[in-house]
Amino acid sequence: MPSVTARGLTAKVIRGLKLMAKRNGRSMEAEIRVILEEAAMERAVLLDRIEEELDRQPRSTTRVEVDRWLRETREQSR
Repeated sequence: MPSVTARGLTAKVIRGLKLMAKRNGRSMEAEIRVILEEAAMERAVLLDRIEEELDRQPRSTTRVEVDRWLRETREQSR
């Protein structure tokens, strides 16, 4: 499995990750893995939705529409 190294994280971010991991009963490494997997899936779902919407529209998508899709997708994933 490939590895990823994140350099330059602040102490505040590390404390937050440790707290989240503890609350969820995971190691910090496992917590980071979950966060990254969820973020990647959210993006994939969003891109699929944007492509579907674009296919249905005879015109270009506006920035307002894309922003709305982003908000709705984030709200649905919570």
